[in-house]
Amino acid sequence: MVEFALSQDARWQTVERVIQSPAFRKAPRLSQLLNYLAEHTLLDERDRLTESAIAAHVFGRTDGFDPTIDTIVRSHMMRLRQKLEQCTEADQMSEGIRIVIPKGEYLVRFEQGIQIPNGHLPDGSQETERGQTQKNSTPALIQPQVEESNPTVEQETQIARLRRSFFRLALALVVVSTIALVSVGALIVNLHSRRDFGDEMRSGSNTLWNVMFRPNQKTLYIAPDSGLVLFHKITQSSSMSLSEYLQRDFRNEMRDLPRDKVADALEIANRRYTSVVDIASAAHFSTLAAHHRSTLVPKFARDLRMDDFKQGNVILCGARYSNPWHEVFEPELNFVGSMDTAGHTYTFVNKHPIQGEPAFYRVPWIGSEMLGYIAFVPGMNGKGNVLIIEGSSAGGGEAADDFLFNDAQLQAFLVRIMRKDGSLPYFELLLKANSVDGNAGPLQILAYRTHS
Repeated sequence: MVEFALSQDARWQTVERVIQSPAFRKAPRLSQLLNYLAEHTLLDERDRLTESAIAAHVFGRTDGFDPTIDTIVRSHMMRLRQKLEQCTEADQMSEGIRIVIPKGEYLVRFEQGIQIPNGHLPDGSQETERGQTQKNSTPALIQPQVEESNPTVEQETQIARLRRSFFRLALALVVVSTIALVSVGALIVNLHSRRDFGDEMRSGSNTLWNVMFRPNQKTLYIAPDSGLVLFHKITQSSSMSLSEYLQRDFRNEMRDLPRDKVADALEIANRRYTSVVDIASAAHFSTLAAHHRSTLVPKFARDLRMDDFKQGNVILCGARYSNPWHEVFEPELNFVGSMDTAGHTYTFVNKHPIQGEPAFYRVPWIGSEMLGYIAFVPGMNGKGNVLIIEGSSAGGGEAADDFLFNDAQLQAFLVRIMRKDGSLPYFELLLKANSVDGNAGPLQILAYRTHS
């Protein structure tokens, strides 16, 4: 129960008005989320404003909540911010208070000084020239055109039952938090039609992109297999070889799995999913390719064959446990990543440490620290080049993408390693970032290598 003093606060009264608006009455889960965030913000209970706490108190998640797989908090926060923008665009908030939740935060901001259009009063009425008021037929808050579907009590009960089974939960989360690779093409076409997308990238051109995207040539983009990631979590192993992956031979990894769990594990392994992070990455690369009059061709890791690497340039995305094609290049690399599913850690082995470097770079798979890795290496049989992008988690892969898509950072690094004749050597780069609301924060270069 909200304290009496809080109920008298104009900011809390604004929250209550928003929740009772037509837009929020059709979205009870978003109303519940806003109510929770606003209450604990105004009571200065910041320990209740973490992703885990929100997942538990608003969405009923248990102690086993894994934010790297279950994105329910972040997805609802995105929808909540959109809903609040729809409301505040009406400029009719009483008391001149505007509710804002900045991206990357759960703390609610109450901004003062919203201007009310001439002739309109906070309650939605309109002032006439004679000083009288008449009711405006327009509601105080904008009603969205599309109604949101919200689960019934019976559906909520069914969902709670599903949570009791790890395997069923994994399957449900895959559907919600990942998207089929076929969506990449539609997303890329949509982004290409937007002139405001990637202005900072279209304006930049450097040696790496000049090499990776040749005019009138295709660059292959290999998307990782998110279904394989969940399969590894079920089996508590990530020892699958490239040959086993391509032949769909799961016997070795499932040898210790209870018989009653085999069917669920195979159901997960055989689904075709990739993460939204990698879809966004593909869209960015497609924009760069178009800028260089080249073409990006997305392809799922499972559909790739060895000959594909001999056709031209390739971008290989995902960690070793989500994209077994890393196996082809690992013998020539200095930094090699591996996942310990039982210990929930990800490690990059430093094969040949130089002075001051550790032999291992290790971070928890779920934690505040994440590692990103970028390698630019020659293709098979001297055909083209391969750009490898890897992360200790989805956030780690995002950190590597952030570095590549930041012209200033990338260009500064390329200038540092450039040969005297101005050509670009093959290289490896290991990055570190801290998690900010599950996303990659500021980047730090841990180590790098150049190859002849």
